[in-house]
This record gives sequence, structure tokens and C-alpha cells, in this order.
Amino acid sequence: MLLNNILPGKHLQAYVRFYRIIDFDFSNDLHEAAWIKAYRPRIEHCLQFTPFDNEAVDYPQKKNISFKVALFGQQTLLTHRKVGKRFLNFQVVFQPGVLNTMLRLPMDEFSNVYCEAELFFGKCLHDVNEQLACCDGHGEMIVKVEGFLQRLLSRKMTALHPINKIARSLMLPELSQNMEWFAEQSNLCYRQFDRAFMSNTGIAPKDFRTLVKLDHAYLLKNRNPKENWLSIALKSGFYDYQHLSKSYKKFIGYSPAEFNLIEQQAPERHFGDFEQ
Repeated sequence: MLLNNILPGKHLQAYVRFYRIIDFDFSNDLHEAAWIKAYRPRIEHCLQFTPFDNEAVDYPQKKNISFKVALFGQQTLLTHRKVGKRFLNFQVVFQPGVLNTMLRLPMDEFSNVYCEAELFFGKCLHDVNEQLACCDGHGEMIVKVEGFLQRLLSRKMTALHPINKIARSLMLPELSQNMEWFAEQSNLCYRQFDRAFMSNTGIAPKDFRTLVKLDHAYLLKNRNPKENWLSIALKSGFYDYQHLSKSYKKFIGYSPAEFNLIEQQAPERHFGDFEQ
């Protein structure tokens, strides 16, 4: 079962975009190749709990990174995630800039980083992870995680940087203003705006916006597999197919059609499910 974009309680929505719960059981499947997920770049900072079998993450220059509770910053390249037979992955996807405020560290230092979360939030994370393994259903897991987040945010949070409001605006599917307009709204010159945006989100604003559009294109193709790529490109805010393809190759390393074929081998497809 794959569950996407579960909204947090209203008291946490200023800090958490959504929870992503990925829950699969491959115990009866001997075909291990089906357990590898090509994980595309997407706009998110995550705290990730893995109560049962670990996942191992492969980067181009670094292989088999594995933690029971992981923290990862903005990803700008394709990674491969190998999942275990009993795989349950609970991701807390933060609002832009929240992790920067919690850690008081520049987020560009966390770009393409997948690290042990206990280094930053303490060994209490181990207890939360153990509790998730004993929960009776996803609803009880959310209650456990939200209780932890409330305690964490009460200790760690200060006022969010104004740039984070702009980052949230850039996540809207339809957007007509250019980056220079947003820089003016922040009362910064473009160079200062660019630097502040990278420190808070881990990525330059133009690349941030491109990843938002790529995510929209990817999900739109999943929902409408027969729709042609030119239509997908235009509906996702790209000028034409070539513009979409260039962005795919920059961040994912494949053309849209090539990556779509890889996507057909994703673990969730084994159960007839897909990211929506």
C-alpha cells in the first residue's frame, strides 16, 4: 500500500507539508530487482522513520547509506533506494525553510545529503521509531509522530525567515511572476535574494521552481500515461518538450520517456500502485 500527501493536523501545517507513508510487504517475492526505487529529485526536506527493514541509498559516488531514522536535505540528483522485504517508510516532509530554522544551519550544506537524524535530534528518535513498529495502523503512527513533532518544535523553532513564504509561493502549480519580481518582494537585490534562498532551502530559486514543474510533469504523466509529452510539458509550465527534456536530463539524468520506462519498474508498480 502506498499513501501520499497525508496532511498533518492544523496545528502543524505551518511546519509540515505532509506525511508520506510507504508500506509494502515483499516477503513472498523472490525477485529483488523489483525492490529498487529510482528516487527522483523533488522539493522536500525530510525526516524519515523506517521501523522494519532498512533501506539502502545509492548516490553516484557513494553506495549503501543506511539509517533507521534519516534526515535528508534538498536532493538535486537521482538516487536509487533499495528496500527490504518488510518495508515501512514514514516520511515527515517539512515546509520550506523549517529545517533551516530548527537546525540553525544553512541548507545548502544539506543538499544531496542523507544522514543519521539522531545526530541532530537525539536518541529519542530511536524510541519513536520503535513505537511505530508496534502501532496498530497508519492513523496511530501519525498520532505518535505528531506528538514527537510538537515536542521537538516547541524546543527548536524560532520565527521563520520571510524568504520561506516566497518559497511556498513558488510551489504553486501556476505562477506568472519571474524571480526578479520575487526578489523585489523580499526587499533584496537579486544576488542577496539568491543567497538567502539557497541558505534557507538548499537550492537556487530558479532551480527550485524547475523542480516544482518537473514534479508536476512526472505526476501528471503517471496519472495520464497516454498523454503525449508535449502536452505534459505545456501543462507543467515548460515552453515546449525540449525545455522539459533538458530539465529532466539536468536533474534526473534521463529523457522524460527514458525515465518513464524506469518508473514502470518501481516497487509500488508490483502492487498496481503509483505515485499520484
